[in-house]
Amino acid sequence: MRPILTLALALFSLAFVGCDAAKKSNFAGRWISKETRVDKGIISSDRTDIIVRTLSLDSNGNGSLNITLNGRVTQSANGKWSVLNDVFFLDYENGQTVYLRVIRITGERLVIRNPDGSERIYDRLQ
Repeated sequence: MRPILTLALALFSLAFVGCDAAKKSNFAGRWISKETRVDKGIISSDRTDIIVRTLSLDSNGNGSLNITLNGRVTQSANGKWSVLNDVFFLDYENGQTVYLRVIRITGERLVIRNPDGSERIYDRLQ
């Protein structure tokens, strides 16, 4: 029984590393995620909001996360970034940190899990 369990764990870890290898060099670049949200109005017409999240990461460890709502910056975080296993983090002013759980990263896409359990897809900008 034990050899089967060991083999299963080894295959699971290889599958995880093969799909979700989170090397720092894979993250460097610019990433963008766009979301359209429609709020249904009771009295007035529907309101559409466009939320754009931009993640800019350089190979020296400097990074920024900007969130805009209808073209206006609502949040901005600049600082040092790193990756540890499947967790991406950005340390910024006053010792605060943004943590993102990485589900998958490829040459074109970065998929993270939000705190509510949903997934957000970032596309790499060329």
